[in-house]
Amino acid sequence: MGWIGAEGMGGHDLQLAAAALVVAVALCPLALVMFFRALASHGQRRLAWLLAAATAFGTGIWGMALLTHASPVSAGAPVSLALSLIEAVTGALGAFSLWSRSRGQPSFLMLGGAIIALAVVAMHYTGLAARPFPPADVTEALALPGFLQILAVLGGAASLILLLGLVVTMVDVRFVLRRAKEAERLRQLADAAFEGLLIHRDGIILDANTALTTLVARPREALIGADIFDFIALSSHPLIRERLATRPSRIDEFAIMLPDGSRRFAEVLSRPILYGGKPATIAAVRDISERKQAAARIEHLARHDALTGLPNRAKFLDLLRDILAESDETGAFASLLMLDIDRFKFVNGLYGHDLGDALLRAVARRLSAIVRHHAGAAGQLARFGGDEFAIVFPALRQAGAAATMAEALQAALAEPFEIAGQSIEISARIGIAFAPQHGKTATALMNSADTALFWAKRAVRPVMRIFEPAMETELQMRRRMERDLRLAVQNRALDIHYQPIYARDGRTLLGFEALVRWFQKDRGWTPPGRFIPLAEESGLIVPLGRFVLEAACAEAAKWPDGFYVAVNLSPVQVRTDDLASMDVLSKTGLPPSRLELEVTEGVLIDDTERARAHLLALKALGVRLVLDDFGTGYSSLSYLGRFPFDKLKIDRSFVSRLAEDAGAAAIVRAISALANSLGLAVTAEGVETGAQFDLLRAEVACTEIQGFLLGQPMTAKAARRLIQRQRASAWNAA
Repeated sequence: MGWIGAEGMGGHDLQLAAAALVVAVALCPLALVMFFRALASHGQRRLAWLLAAATAFGTGIWGMALLTHASPVSAGAPVSLALSLIEAVTGALGAFSLWSRSRGQPSFLMLGGAIIALAVVAMHYTGLAARPFPPADVTEALALPGFLQILAVLGGAASLILLLGLVVTMVDVRFVLRRAKEAERLRQLADAAFEGLLIHRDGIILDANTALTTLVARPREALIGADIFDFIALSSHPLIRERLATRPSRIDEFAIMLPDGSRRFAEVLSRPILYGGKPATIAAVRDISERKQAAARIEHLARHDALTGLPNRAKFLDLLRDILAESDETGAFASLLMLDIDRFKFVNGLYGHDLGDALLRAVARRLSAIVRHHAGAAGQLARFGGDEFAIVFPALRQAGAAATMAEALQAALAEPFEIAGQSIEISARIGIAFAPQHGKTATALMNSADTALFWAKRAVRPVMRIFEPAMETELQMRRRMERDLRLAVQNRALDIHYQPIYARDGRTLLGFEALVRWFQKDRGWTPPGRFIPLAEESGLIVPLGRFVLEAACAEAAKWPDGFYVAVNLSPVQVRTDDLASMDVLSKTGLPPSRLELEVTEGVLIDDTERARAHLLALKALGVRLVLDDFGTGYSSLSYLGRFPFDKLKIDRSFVSRLAEDAGAAAIVRAISALANSLGLAVTAEGVETGAQFDLLRAEVACTEIQGFLLGQPMTAKAARRLIQRQRASAWNAA
């Protein structure tokens, strides 16, 4: 470079010096701007900004140092000056790099400052080698040609730095715009998601989408920077803390607390991500409140009675198990009451199912009030379906107290129910069992109470029964009999006997009544009075009645014309739709006119219109209809006018008292006169003595007679022989 001139400097040169100083000083703030841009960048962009900031800062302090010590320069000045500039820039780069990683730690800041100080010292010592020291005088130090060289270096460096900053800025702006566009696209995509999305770091929310703000009912501004525990219900805090600590990948459910105090239920799945260059967690949150509510409704319906809202059998068994478990721990006792509504089926059939449902709801309310009054929240009431209820009372063990409770329940239900303008009167039968003496488990106690209720239902009037072991023994016998009867019906292992029916003269055979009999090798003959009621209670009466009808029609089809067979129908059979078709007639070939179907008055009471429709259909086929046991039930003259009967049968209870009871004789005469006036035939059944037979022939206008006096039930083979003898006698008389 040669020597810097030694001529003095005027005022114009001072202006140039000031301009050079301004350039040098201006580079330092530019360096700070570039440094802050580096802090906001990552990767290679950060490195580029740090290099630009260090170059600007190092050049600035280098220029100010040269202005301070301007003097003639030696021959080796260019190398020394370049080395001193490199030291300044390198020191600034080291300090800036350290500060960019300091995260505000004082030790890093102090170390960076020390690196810059060392760089300045090294730059000064290296720069002093470029000139003699001390200068000859101040004017020589500020010689204009040397100053212009320094200014040129500073200007060139500043221009280069500004150009580099401009290029980096343009690239950075382009990157920022592209990143902002990408961020907006991702934001729109996140906001379009149906699931709530949030990004958090150690539980502090960094970002959230629109679906999450809707889910938690809070704006995004209130969520950003908030703790996730601020909107999670306290009951879910342990779960969320465990999830934050272990970061599992499973789906968990938790409760969200809304600003109004209500709750929503959600499930969350999360995974780790990098957000802002630092580890974070993204969580997907789905609202499952409706699903939980639907599941709760399903659970409630599965364990509660839909009509009354009371616990059902499954729920009640769980409650009973809990009560018995607590009683076992404390040594206390419990009482179980099983309750059945009398006459409910009659009310349901008479007034319709809507009124029947309303009655059951009213019964449930009345029972609930009694239970609350006597036992408070400890007592539990349930409905098992139909007209059966169950009640458990903890700590109620004595028979007297249980009987008093049962009486209170019966008295409450005996009060008339006013429903839909109807006054309904019902009663209740109750079976009682105590824990632990009648059962230590819920199932055993239920069985004992059920057994007691079974015997209460068999009583003539509404009563209560407390379980006794003998009840179970008898019930087990009945259950075995029911099992055997079911097998006998399935295997058609029953016998049909036939009792003859004669004309009024007692000699002319008209037909037979088919009567089912049951014989077992180990039990012998079982009376019909035992197994017929059992068949009705167990639902076997329909297949049993079908078997009797088919067997009787098949046998009667073998008889000569002129002889009929009479078959009894249960009320349940009359209500079945397949009876009206009478396909049994076509299968057996029996003419309809030779079949009589006997029904009792109970058929007419229960579901009257349906029974009438079925009987009219049978009548249209040509089958003869008989009203059996007339006068013993709900006898009404309206039945005789509405139903197409061909014959009345006077019950044996009246016939058996004819000889000694004038009242019975008067009833029999009245029934016969009524039937004759309506054009109906009359059969007197149960004739067992000659006196009864004589009175019937002399005073009663009956048309047919049946009883042990004239003929006992016999096998089908014996009945065919009797028919043959009857026909032989008729031929001989002719």
